[in-house]
Amino acid sequence: MPRNPGPPLFTPQQKYMTKWEYKTIQVPFSKGWGTPQLDRDGVDTILNHLGQDGWEVVSALTTNQENGRSGEVIILLKRSFAA
Repeated sequence: MPRNPGPPLFTPQQKYMTKWEYKTIQVPFSKGWGTPQLDRDGVDTILNHLGQDGWEVVSALTTNQENGRSGEVIILLKRSFAA
């Protein structure tokens, strides 16, 4: 006896929903004595170039190293694409 396939996975409206692609970039903190520093101008430059290509920042987080210091910033981006 054939199984009931159930309802369709997508409604007609959902077929035309925006499709996304994602990108992750890792930005290290500078090493050395004292408080680790983030090259903010460099990050701005990278993000501005990615923004011109349609990328949008979704989230950012830091990773921890020893003694609670931040090791790097991980930035998650997305942009729409035509399927």
